[in-house]
Amino acid sequence: MGLIELEDLLKELKIHKKVAYVSYISQEEALNAFQADTGLENIMSYLDENPLPATFVITPVASVESLEELSNLVSELSR
Repeated sequence: MGLIELEDLLKELKIHKKVAYVSYISQEEALNAFQADTGLENIMSYLDENPLPATFVITPVASVESLEELSNLVSELSR
């Protein structure tokens, strides 16, 4: 996914009526956090490439209370 597509998806998620907050974590940010959390600063010397994916962290609005509602939101956002 290209930068423009990521920015468009982030904008779309931010205006979704059932999303309270969304943030994007790049592969590099994920790797840096992993290295800091685990103390494995030299892990990349054993790997050919960063295996961690880029990720959107999504917090639903407070009205999404049940597991069913959360599951429906996940299904809706997966389209």
